[in-house]
Amino acid sequence: MGVVTFLCSVGNIPFAVILWTNGVPFGAIMSFIYADMIIPPLVNTYKRYYGTTMATVIFLSYAFASVVAGVVVHYVFGFAGLIPAAGETGRTISHGYTLWLNLLFTAIFLWQASVAFGRESVEDTLVAIPGLVAAVVADLREAASLVAEGLSELASALRTAFRLAESAAHDLSRG
Repeated sequence: MGVVTFLCSVGNIPFAVILWTNGVPFGAIMSFIYADMIIPPLVNTYKRYYGTTMATVIFLSYAFASVVAGVVVHYVFGFAGLIPAAGETGRTISHGYTLWLNLLFTAIFLWQASVAFGRESVEDTLVAIPGLVAAVVADLREAASLVAEGLSELASALRTAFRLAESAAHDLSRG
């Protein structure tokens, strides 16, 4: 169904929400989303580059993998209690884990960009963007230094905890 009704990668998500709201199982929704790698234009591209036989193999492999991944995700998420109630949509956890993951991966992206293009080049590009980018860059620098300090303190606390645990384990083994 995901292959035939494909709109675009972004358009499939609202369609998946409609399916979810109307009772389609969670794993089937995930398979539907994964199927965007085997839409007809991509299969034609595979066929042009690799030939008909290999395009068929790629299509069948992706189809099989998307179904298996959907089933696995369904049961793993079900076992972990992560599947929302049927039809439940549109809610997020404010300032939950997504905020921290977004901040972490934004920092990782900026680090990778600065390694690839040079720090000054990235800073010049960010400052050239209209708006409040210069203030954001300053805030990011300050946040990065605070995160570095926090990580340093965390590492120190972990070293102390490991030493205490090692000492306690040693004491238990002796007596």
